[in-house]
Amino acid sequence: MPIAGEKCTALVITNVETGFTVLRVFGLPQKAPKTMLKALRKLLTSVNSVVTTMNNYEFELQFQLHLNEDPEQYLDALYEAGCNDTSIGIGHTSRIGLVFNREASSALDAVKEALKDVFSAIPHAKLHRASPYLQNISELAYEFGLTKQNMRLYTNNQATTPEEPFPIPIITGARTSYWLTIEVALWLRDYAGFDIEDEKIEILYTIQALNHANEEVCQPYPDLKQSFSQILKSNAA
Repeated sequence: MPIAGEKCTALVITNVETGFTVLRVFGLPQKAPKTMLKALRKLLTSVNSVVTTMNNYEFELQFQLHLNEDPEQYLDALYEAGCNDTSIGIGHTSRIGLVFNREASSALDAVKEALKDVFSAIPHAKLHRASPYLQNISELAYEFGLTKQNMRLYTNNQATTPEEPFPIPIITGARTSYWLTIEVALWLRDYAGFDIEDEKIEILYTIQALNHANEEVCQPYPDLKQSFSQILKSNAA
């Protein structure tokens, strides 16, 4: 670091777990010019600004392959592409599922990098669905650490008497129904007193956005969405 005719060496040491940064300087003159000291302070500030906390995000991505294609042939390519933090499901031909436990500074970064890794290994893969997204009672119970019986009490508004009723299912069937996982997570946190981590909420919002984006890509009639959006926005106003 040459500054105002003087030279010194600055070594930045960062603890990634605590985010604590130490700046060690070698070769600094006893009477260092103010310009040098100012530059060193600026360096430390800039380094601290880029130190970010890394979190673990768990999510699943399901992809469609070519007809009758064996997904097992892509295991090595996926590993080499960076999918070494996944459990890979290859039980069916023509499709493959990857459960990620990815470390990243945000849920968006985690999912975007995961998509890039998969498309790098399998360029023709088409995203089918990301999860957790739509879940039935059994899946919701597992997702939030409840028994199926307790989860059913919540869905029937029998477990508590909160200000807000339990979210209505997106799909209602004679034998099973499916809820948006993010809506259930927010309800459990806000009205049932569950301690749900911010990272959990973040990844659920991100997964929902990814599925919506994928549906738009697959939408053959984009004008229909625009027409309905105008109606819904005018009614909300």
